[in-house]
Order: sequence, then C-alpha cells, then structure tokens
Amino acid sequence: MVGRWHTTVSSPGKPPTRVVIVFRTDHRVEITGQTSIAGAPACVGGGSWWTTSADGLGFEVTHPLPSPGGGVLGTVRSHQEGALSADRFSTSGEAFVDQPDGSTAGPYPVSTVGTPARR
Repeated sequence: MVGRWHTTVSSPGKPPTRVVIVFRTDHRVEITGQTSIAGAPACVGGGSWWTTSADGLGFEVTHPLPSPGGGVLGTVRSHQEGALSADRFSTSGEAFVDQPDGSTAGPYPVSTVGTPARR
C-alpha cells in the first residue's frame, strides 16, 4: 500500500478526476490533482490511511474544492473504504463539502480506483 498511486475519482453526475495519492509509512495520505491552466496543482490535500483487513484499506482526506474560475468553493472531507491487491485498489464512500458560509453539503457518493505509479 505504501507508495504513489495514480487514481481516478468518480462521483455520479461529475466527470472523473485523476488524482495522485501517496500513502506514507506513517499512515499519512497526500493527494494532488486537478492541475490549473498554468500547470500547477489546483487541488492539494491530505489525511490518513489504515488497513481494515489483510486485503482491505480505508482512508480519509480533506482538500479544497477549486472553482472553475480559480477560487475555492469549499473544503471537501471524504471517507473511503475498499479492497487492495498487489496492482490495484478500489474504494467507495462519501464526501461532504464545508462551504464558506458555514453550511455543509452532502453526503455525496464517491469511488476511487488506483494503480501503483511506475517510475
């Protein structure tokens, strides 16, 4: 599980998003996704991960939700659990969006599929 993974994050009604997830040995998670027009990541976040069984995993991440105009629409909090093999993981869960006005939207269903990054 530890290492860099290329993932596709899906939520009904939205286009799939490619995200790089790095699972650290100290159980931290770092995510990078959605590059801006200038090529810099518009979405950077983090959280933690854990094992749920010999072939199961879970993780939670928090990251800003970029707007198409370059601002921030809120902060996404997501919880995922699923299965892991040597060359793939898949998870499902839900996300909430903490909005600038103090309200929270969601839950929204979210799924993730990842493969190890080859360097």
